[in-house]
Amino acid sequence: MPPRPGFRSAQRHRDVCVCTGVTANFVPGALVAIGSFLKAHPRFEGDVVVFHDGLPNKQQNILRDACKRLRFELVSPALRQRCQALEDAFPHWRDRLPRFFTLEAFRLTGYRKVLYSDADVLFQGHVDALLDAPADLACCGDRVFIAGKRRDVATYLALPRDAGRDAAREAERRSAGVIEEPFNSGLLAIDGALPGPRCHGELVDLVAPATWCGVRDELMDQLVLNRYFSGRQTMFDSSHNYLLGSAEALRTRHGLAMDAARVLHFNVPCKPWMIDAWLSWGMNDPRYGLQLMPAFERWLAMYRECAKGVLLRATHRRYKANAMDRERRGA
Repeated sequence: MPPRPGFRSAQRHRDVCVCTGVTANFVPGALVAIGSFLKAHPRFEGDVVVFHDGLPNKQQNILRDACKRLRFELVSPALRQRCQALEDAFPHWRDRLPRFFTLEAFRLTGYRKVLYSDADVLFQGHVDALLDAPADLACCGDRVFIAGKRRDVATYLALPRDAGRDAAREAERRSAGVIEEPFNSGLLAIDGALPGPRCHGELVDLVAPATWCGVRDELMDQLVLNRYFSGRQTMFDSSHNYLLGSAEALRTRHGLAMDAARVLHFNVPCKPWMIDAWLSWGMNDPRYGLQLMPAFERWLAMYRECAKGVLLRATHRRYKANAMDRERRGA
């Protein structure tokens, strides 16, 4: 499914780096995230970086075929050590620790902008507004913000915006305050002056068991980033990061339809490439499942297009190698 007219970028973005974090079971998602970004930005000449922690070569090659400018970088030893400490403290978090790969975007230097994207997004249009924004951090609201609420810094629970003086005083009593505009960490446009050893180090230092003391919402990188950047971020409308888990609120509260989204974010328990699991999950609420079906169909169409491209390039390489082998034997 190609981006609609007017949704393609004409910019080259030579001074931009796009990055994501990937584990073995998210390779299909990363393939679509990268492929759909390049389709929405057909003249893109910047870098693409994939952070990983030991992704097998065979799966790396799949993503390399999606983008000639792609390079892989291992997660930093500092973040790996911090994640191990978290796993020791909270063993049930083990499968969720790769979410902290987001923080590695803050060590990419030498760019005007760094665009971090989760691997479970589909670009339906360009995001030039984010990439051109004069902001330290350009982002979009999380599910709590979309619902018209804010977050308590200490517990990270949602607070009504009309909580009144009593709730405000209670938050202050906990020496925490509130996060007025909590944001989702699935798509971040980072000013190039921010990344570096200091910013990256300060963020990684927050990946510690003590950070979650008193917290009653088990978010990972999103908690760290919101506490660190609260009040310094620039919020964009949710068309740039359309949370499908909040599709109903986006439609009713914000008048934002799925078709108007430049980026669809599959922040739901089952991802589009988990076909059997998705159907089982959808059966819990068939009406909701049917509402999301068009988004899943678009993702699958893009996956088919990306996968075909990967297979065609692999076929061409094999044909070329066989031809060279025949030529050598003939000589």
